[in-house]
Amino acid sequence: VHIYFSGNKQIEVATFRRHPREDELPDDPNKHFHFVQNVFGSPAEDAARRDFTINALFYNIADFSVIDYLGGLKDLNQQRLRVIGDPQIRFVEDPVRMLRAIEFSKRLNFSLDENIYSAIVDHKELLATAAPARIREEIMELFRHKISAGVLEQCRHLGMLPHLLAGYPGTDESIALLHKIDARTAAGIPIEESFAIAALYLRLFMDTCPPDKSTNLTQALQKVNEIINPHCSYFTIASGIRQQIRELLLGCFRLARGHGYRGEKRFLHHPATSKSLELFTLWGEVHPDLIPLSKSWNRVINNCSTDKKISRPPRRRRKKTSRSG
Repeated sequence: VHIYFSGNKQIEVATFRRHPREDELPDDPNKHFHFVQNVFGSPAEDAARRDFTINALFYNIADFSVIDYLGGLKDLNQQRLRVIGDPQIRFVEDPVRMLRAIEFSKRLNFSLDENIYSAIVDHKELLATAAPARIREEIMELFRHKISAGVLEQCRHLGMLPHLLAGYPGTDESIALLHKIDARTAAGIPIEESFAIAALYLRLFMDTCPPDKSTNLTQALQKVNEIINPHCSYFTIASGIRQQIRELLLGCFRLARGHGYRGEKRFLHHPATSKSLELFTLWGEVHPDLIPLSKSWNRVINNCSTDKKISRPPRRRRKKTSRSG
């Protein structure tokens, strides 16, 4: 429940919930999902429904104390992430918890219990059954919190990537680019979803679409669509964001080819070119042999931007002459 106060103040309030008892369950729980998820309970019962002990801490505003039913404070002090209950059961209940476990460990620099690792290995395939909208949001949270590289690298080691991002190869070079993206976000540059997705698939695109004279723009566009369409369809990415991803990857393709190709002047003045150059520059930091080319493009595009800022002198207004009849 959202409670609104004057001055545009809003407070979110939730009741304590618990797992329903066996005799309270409807004949078909799947058809009564909201009932199953919203049975009133006590604070202790509500805490037991959470995923990790550090997420089950309550703050008492009456005496400014922390209420801990499940040992979350001890885990905080030990920098340890522990699942409430048996991970083998809790991960089957909600497979997204596997991704969230790794996310929390990277964000907080906490260690994971060994039973978490073994449960992930046993049930990683269930990630493919999770709601795509939830996975999409969790992936963007990784980028917003500057931990995309660390989390996805861990997912690769645990064999989760094929069930999490089916088309993402997770190569060393791709992970290295994500480290650059995370550093860019840490520097205060907001991350857009189109930029994040383009970064995920840039290595695969460059591998399958050589940026040289053997590949024209039509072929490059076809390859972009082959790579990103499955991802965008599965996660229901809006057409506007899809177009931005295409422009970013095609822009990197044109930049990687070098100077002197047909349509270069029009490309330099395209609104998406500056973003493509940002991504290509980060890619150049992963591939030092591309640094001279990225520096050259930066000079050219910066000069174009400077030229656009130079305004033309105002035209003299012609005096109106009265016509005598």
